[in-house]
Amino acid sequence: MPLFLSALSDFSRLRFAAAFALVLAGAAAFLSPASAQQPAAPTESGETEQVRYLTAIEQLISARQYDRAEQAIVKSRFVGEEAAFRAAFLLAVIKARTGNYTDAEQRLRAILARRPDLERVQLELASVLNAQGRREAAAFQLRKLADAAGNEITRSELERLIDQIQPQGGFSANMFLTFAPSTNVNNGTQNTTILIGGVPFTIGKGSMAESGIGVTGGVSLTYARPLSENLTAFVGGSASYTDYSGKMYDKPVVELQAGLRYRGLKHFISAELLTDRVWIGGNPYSHGIGGRLTGRWNIAPKWLISADTTYITRFSDAAGGADADTWRTNVGLRFSPTVSSGYWIGGGFETETVKGRPFASYDEISGHLGHNRDLAFGLSASAHITVGTRRFDALFPGMADNRQDDFVEIRTSFLKRDFQIFGVTPRVGISYFNQKSNVPLYDYDRWSGNITLTREF
Repeated sequence: MPLFLSALSDFSRLRFAAAFALVLAGAAAFLSPASAQQPAAPTESGETEQVRYLTAIEQLISARQYDRAEQAIVKSRFVGEEAAFRAAFLLAVIKARTGNYTDAEQRLRAILARRPDLERVQLELASVLNAQGRREAAAFQLRKLADAAGNEITRSELERLIDQIQPQGGFSANMFLTFAPSTNVNNGTQNTTILIGGVPFTIGKGSMAESGIGVTGGVSLTYARPLSENLTAFVGGSASYTDYSGKMYDKPVVELQAGLRYRGLKHFISAELLTDRVWIGGNPYSHGIGGRLTGRWNIAPKWLISADTTYITRFSDAAGGADADTWRTNVGLRFSPTVSSGYWIGGGFETETVKGRPFASYDEISGHLGHNRDLAFGLSASAHITVGTRRFDALFPGMADNRQDDFVEIRTSFLKRDFQIFGVTPRVGISYFNQKSNVPLYDYDRWSGNITLTREF
């Protein structure tokens, strides 16, 4: 698509506002130099005649004769799916060019609900979202296009456009809200007794599974300052609060971070310092300090490697608690064959040393697989499975063996792309976690759900 690439190339040379004006003017391949004539309505049986008719409408749009172009569309009946989609797309473009962005967005999302693989429609949707000031949603659409780009030129130009949509400097703020029912809010066991030294002991109620419905909400604020074209310094903070029925499991968390981000055409690297404080049930629980490295690298068109490693020293603020050092590393490989689908595979390693408690110190290894797809009728779905094992360093008190946990987690989520409330749409998630342990106290499973309001759709 040479005109598509030409439009994207212009993006990188123009200012942000002008760049999106160019999308509205021509990224959908409507830059035709031919003279604009009022087209004659096509016959139902003439496929070639319909193509010529739609091409003439494109010429009217290029000549900014939007009223005539709209009249030519609405007075005609188009036969065949491709012609109908093309006409619907042109009508959405007309609505966008004349400033009716809400109508344009609805029409574009209706097309993508039926045909989520149409890249030109997705690019136009990104421009309409940005024109409404919804930068997160616009960047989300462009990120999907960049991940599935078939060559480096297209991908790099889309990356530049994403940077223009999301300026690297200044303040940015976000809010989030999640509703989360769970059959086991405290990770309690389903067992009622445990054998210690061959003697049965009854498990206390507080250690048994309890169900509940939780609400998690929070805010984050970040300030970024560019140091060069590719390097940015940032500081930020967030506060969240998880509330379950009854105060015992309420969990406020405050986090602060500061660091540097480097973005190249094919890679992204971030290094940051972290600190946090956690309360549980209204009482101080722990605070931590550490650091995190994050990286992404587009190794080839449609292929992305990502990795992160985090080290945290956590200090207990609770009576009877213990300090701990945790190191966690994850690596993943993602393949995006089309703009509407993606596959990923990866693994992780975690080690935690609890000071003075080797029986609670462990090494964990896990692997995961995932897939996401935009479906018909405006639905998007994703599925993710994680399998892992955790081995502890010393004998568990009262037992002749070290504790050993094996776990599996399955997560799915669903989103209706063409449904929104005040600029956000609900993402519904369902997960199942099952852990088998040779210590019955840690043998449990959990069904969970969540409804998160997101602006990335």
